[in-house]
Amino acid sequence: MSFPLTVLVDGALTGALYAPIALAFVVVYRASGVINFALGEWTMLATALTTTGLWALGLGLPASLGLAGVGMVLFGLAFNRVVLRPLTGRPVIALIMVTLGLGALLRGATAIVFGGVPRRLPLAPLTDPLIVGGVLVAPDKLVAATVAALAAAIAATSRSPGGSSACSPSWPAPCGPSCRAVASVWCCSASRSSPS
Repeated sequence: MSFPLTVLVDGALTGALYAPIALAFVVVYRASGVINFALGEWTMLATALTTTGLWALGLGLPASLGLAGVGMVLFGLAFNRVVLRPLTGRPVIALIMVTLGLGALLRGATAIVFGGVPRRLPLAPLTDPLIVGGVLVAPDKLVAATVAALAAAIAATSRSPGGSSACSPSWPAPCGPSCRAVASVWCCSASRSSPS
């Protein structure tokens, strides 16, 4: 078995898991001109919602992922309505500070609200490594990286309200999109933060 190649493949798969989060950073910034510094905490909240569906509510993994996706979209809509709309026209630093404050709030609130819920997703059939050409491949990371690649492909081909690709340089500047478009981008960012 080739250890360096195994480490390289594992690193590439791990990097693919971070790609949707990076994409969420880019899409939110391109649409609203705000860097969401709380995106890591949004991801943590989505994971907590998923594990709550599994462990506390007894839902299966697909239903728990759906619950997390819906919960994060609702969270994105609420964040847009309650926090971003009142700050329209304010300096960008105010919006950035709000995302930093939201991150701190989410870290504390998630620890309190979801404290008794295990944070591990049970992926029993995906625990034994695959051996492909002498390289060990973690099947759970392979599945998650495949889902992340599909999400990235969908995002790259999806269109903005103005008709341009969400990842293209012609995406509207901070003042360009309507409030509804900005809300949809924050919701998409939240749903992309849910665990794959």
